Amino acid sequence: MNRLKLAAFVVVGTSIILSLRTFQVQQKPPYSKKHVGTDALVCPAERSSAALRTAVCYRATEKQITSRRTIEKQIQRAVYSDRETASEKAECPMKLYSYVVEHDNGHAPNPYFEVCTLCRCKYRKSRKRPRNIVELAREGDWVVGTGGASKRSAGHGKLVYAMRVDKKLTREEYFTDSRFAQKKRVKPGTYEQTRGDNERPCSDFEKREQFALVSWRFYYFGASAIHIPGEAPRDLEKKGPGFRSDFDPAAIRRFARWLKGHCKPGRQGEPCQKVVDNPKGIKECKSSC
Repeated sequence: MNRLKLAAFVVVGTSIILSLRTFQVQQKPPYSKKHVGTDALVCPAERSSAALRTAVCYRATEKQITSRRTIEKQIQRAVYSDRETASEKAECPMKLYSYVVEHDNGHAPNPYFEVCTLCRCKYRKSRKRPRNIVELAREGDWVVGTGGASKRSAGHGKLVYAMRVDKKLTREEYFTDSRFAQKKRVKPGTYEQTRGDNERPCSDFEKREQFALVSWRFYYFGASAIHIPGEAPRDLEKKGPGFRSDFDPAAIRRFARWLKGHCKPGRQGEPCQKVVDNPKGIKECKSSC
């Protein structure tokens, strides 16, 4: 009898213990990131799933970081480029060269054949002479000629022409470029042909150290010269020989916008001094004028 009671007690106790263990297993805490790597609480299958999710999250984060860094580098390059451009503009601002056209006869400037060129005036004749407008001007600069007091010009306070330097060529390049073949002097010929400024250079100095300024964006008025507008840079009109170029770049841009908005580009008039019957009688421009 006692043995039966003891056996029953053992069976009941074992059942209780098994029930308690089952309850503990069922009450296992759910998965969380802190359980990754805790072997006592996470089964191998769960660890593999957690590792996979972590790796996916890491790769996604890494891609985001890489993408963000790429964008930051692009922004830095853009900012650097803008700063570099601003620096270049500060070092090389637009300039305007103003001088008096004392004898406007169609030779210098030469506004014919839809291209305005300045080659045989405002240049230096030898290395011993100081550089003049043709040597100093760069592509993008402006050259403006105002009227002189003589009968061969338009008079004071007048704008004879304005040209933007679109191309600067050595005289050798100018002479050999087929685009400017019509600028070569032809005798006999039309008045335009007799005014050609594209002359064959002879010495090395003439070939490589003398230049031609070329413009497809020009405003030539000649004998129909207009009054210098109020939008022009202050003291645009040069008095006497030589030239001036100390103008504010902002004023130059404002003047260029005014020309574009109020004037028709190209040749709008004939030269102030045009002698069709005797072209040889027209005084040629000097380098020092």
